[in-house]
Amino acid sequence: MTVSARFRTFIFLAGLSVLGTTSFAQSRHPSPADWRDQNIYFIFADRFFDGDKSNNTANNSQLQYNLGGNWNHHGGDFRGIEQKLDYIQALGATTIWITPIVQNYGISSWHGYGATDFYSLQPNWGTTNDLKSFVNAAHDRGMYVVLDVVINHMGDKVNPGGTPFNINGYTPSWRRGQMHAPPFNNLTNFHNNGAIQNYDNQTEVELGELSGLDDLRTETEYVRNQSCRNLQALD
Repeated sequence: MTVSARFRTFIFLAGLSVLGTTSFAQSRHPSPADWRDQNIYFIFADRFFDGDKSNNTANNSQLQYNLGGNWNHHGGDFRGIEQKLDYIQALGATTIWITPIVQNYGISSWHGYGATDFYSLQPNWGTTNDLKSFVNAAHDRGMYVVLDVVINHMGDKVNPGGTPFNINGYTPSWRRGQMHAPPFNNLTNFHNNGAIQNYDNQTEVELGELSGLDDLRTETEYVRNQSCRNLQALD
């Protein structure tokens, strides 16, 4: 397995991409015959456009809204993307790829790549109805929507985080007693070898933490099965 394969995020080609604790019954939008024919426009959701100021502080328990802070929420949301669809399409884009939408932990919340609950939508990006509205509006324009889903790691809740890689491992514990949401609320779901120091070392790359983020044991049947269920919840 190459380094790029180890750390890549899973790109979920979504016809209807909605999230929550219940299932959503709606027909799937068909994928294009060949994705290489698509002009893909990548959107960093939090940094794109604020279409609903009422949700700007909705995730303050994890991370504050502050336009002056590089590591804070800036207000971008699903409504903002929908309001700019004409602009995006005028650029020649046929597909929109957005950053992960699930509930993140702490400082990861502004970028979306440090999940703590795969079955909850992060509130500052809007509601499930906002997401449905954006996706449906894109489809009405003949556009596709791609969701970015991370299956390699979660947000930094497991100690030791950021410690040098150790093949023998460390004794793991929950940081400040805060667990990830089910199904990954058990410490046995994560590698406990510390942070990668040498990206040319394949063992470190496969067992170590990327930037201190909790590294899932994707080699186990449980983590793989649960990750598949997470993806099915998005469908």
